[in-house]
Amino acid sequence: MKLKVQHFFDASHQLPDTDNLITKACARLHGHTYKVIVEVEGENDKGGMIIDFKAIKQVIDTLDHRHINDIFKQENFIEEATAENIAKFLYNKIVNELSLNVLKIAICEGYKGENKASWVIYNNKKYEN
Repeated sequence: MKLKVQHFFDASHQLPDTDNLITKACARLHGHTYKVIVEVEGENDKGGMIIDFKAIKQVIDTLDHRHINDIFKQENFIEEATAENIAKFLYNKIVNELSLNVLKIAICEGYKGENKASWVIYNNKKYEN
């Protein structure tokens, strides 16, 4: 059985000013509304559930109204606070804390509706066409 959880959080981050940044504004402290989609697979053996939706949302909420760079440092996650690394961070945290088979984490940074959404998708597997 598969489970899909959609959740939002608001947080700040700051990226290093490198040649990789087209928009130098991202090197300044700023914030976004993030939309997260988590897909997991498992048996519905916990009272008829794979897991309570709230457990996954609580993991995501560890970033809510926080400065992501600080959270990464506190958790010894030595990566820049990009959308790609936020997806990887949440993937690892959900796997480690909830012992779930995570199929995919998708994150939209600066969510303003589906027509303007750009997504990062992390599934811990090599990209397949």
